[in-house]
Amino acid sequence: MKLWPIVWDGIKGIARVAIRIVIEFIHRCIINLFDTLFGFLKWPQKKLRVKVLILLNSEGNAPLSPGETEKSIDFAMSCFQRNFNVKLLPHHPEEPFAELLQKIPPSEALSVKCNAGAIGEEFKIAGSFFHPTCAELYVPLLHSSL
Repeated sequence: MKLWPIVWDGIKGIARVAIRIVIEFIHRCIINLFDTLFGFLKWPQKKLRVKVLILLNSEGNAPLSPGETEKSIDFAMSCFQRNFNVKLLPHHPEEPFAELLQKIPPSEALSVKCNAGAIGEEFKIAGSFFHPTCAELYVPLLHSSL
């Protein structure tokens, strides 16, 4: 077993976590101070862009189709609107909420941990798989704003 790929995944994970912490601090304390102070009043209405990525299983088959998620997404939309005054929108306005991810994920990405264990997953193969996949979502947004 080669040590360098494991070390490199750890270094990339540390960089991703550090960048997220800095961005979150800037967002909450500088850019969005008004919402941080008055957000508990559920005012003003917020918008949350969502993208559901359905992963293929280890055989390359989809466990469900994007159309099968509509009922769950409709329920989430009503809950967020009613309880938090948040309007859920698709990540890209012309695209659906759910999409089937065409690349076959490594087995580590199919069973990730939650809570504190998720932080450890960030430094392993699962984090290395999800990071570029999530980054690809933002590339069209950057090009369209130029």
